[in-house]
Amino acid sequence: MIIQCPHCAKGNRVPAEKLNQSPTCGACKQDLLSLPINA
Repeated sequence: MIIQCPHCAKGNRVPAEKLNQSPTCGACKQDLLSLPINA
């Protein structure tokens, strides 16, 4: 799953099983998920 960072707009590849572990952006290190998503 590719998630776009809401802070720097960089695309981040995140495995579905890691979505519940508060993934961070590889570029800016900010949280990728500010709201819950339906996976």
